[in-house]
Amino acid sequence: MRKYAFLKEPLQRGESRTVKIMLYEAEEGIYLFEYGRPDAQQCTDDLCYGSLEELYGDWDALIGETGWIDIPDPLPGCQHDAFLPLRVKGRGTGRPEWGKYEILQDGKWVGYVPDTAFIWDLDGTLLDSYKVIVPDLLDTFRDWPGAPDEEEVSRLVITHDVATAIRRAAEGAGIPFEEMKARYDGISGKRNHEIRLIPGARKALEMLSAGGARHFVVTHRGGSSEEVLKRLGVYDLFDEVVTGRSGFPRKPAPDAVNYLVEKYGLDKDHSWYVGDRTIDTDCAANAGIKGILFLPAGSPCVPNGRETLTVEALPDIAEKCLPH
Repeated sequence: MRKYAFLKEPLQRGESRTVKIMLYEAEEGIYLFEYGRPDAQQCTDDLCYGSLEELYGDWDALIGETGWIDIPDPLPGCQHDAFLPLRVKGRGTGRPEWGKYEILQDGKWVGYVPDTAFIWDLDGTLLDSYKVIVPDLLDTFRDWPGAPDEEEVSRLVITHDVATAIRRAAEGAGIPFEEMKARYDGISGKRNHEIRLIPGARKALEMLSAGGARHFVVTHRGGSSEEVLKRLGVYDLFDEVVTGRSGFPRKPAPDAVNYLVEKYGLDKDHSWYVGDRTIDTDCAANAGIKGILFLPAGSPCVPNGRETLTVEALPDIAEKCLPH
């Protein structure tokens, strides 16, 4: 028998925090598993009880209005505390690899990384949008002397950001940054229907999701972010999308990433920021999480050593970050 329940209030004991519990009555004993997040799949602490009466006596007064909720017993060989069908990798062959897990997905056992989160940049990482951004910037700068040419605009956008390209053009034209930025805001967005996913982006997201990972976005892109992701059919893969309109300081400041880590209780040791520029991996390092630098063929970006790893294709992330 297995049942779980949510607590009325989080139970804090030292650094341990419990918001959800599960009881499991097995032949070998009665267990109580504790979870630190409402959506946690595996426990952070466990207790052993001599009887159900003793367990109920300790916990019944602490659980919420929904009470105890029945769930199926674990499949043979699977983790007793896991809400998903998880087992130690290799257990089915008699050669267990302790610390590595597999999940039953569409009838097959595939690699699983517990509580892993991927925070994604959009432009140039998931979205093949530089082909739209660069022409918009060139249209913005067209009537002004001293503006950077197409090659320089492309380099500035990829190695720095759109704001840097606008600032360079404003300085060359001798006008305030705000004036040039307002001109760009009036032009940009008209080609958003041309934006496509980077090759391999959907495959990478789905492979990582199948392995148990969660997805988030932190981007400088503004209000069009959700619209573009919905049109491309991937919006529902993300738990939250933090855009340039969210009010956080721009990358490489870690504030937006820290917000997600705190709000969702993400494990920094199993959290990654994925981007195509060093400001993305700088942001990851500043937040204390791991950084993946996406360097497709022809990228002018040069690694600065703060990245945890580099990839040339997004599906390589699943190959490198999920167990096999």
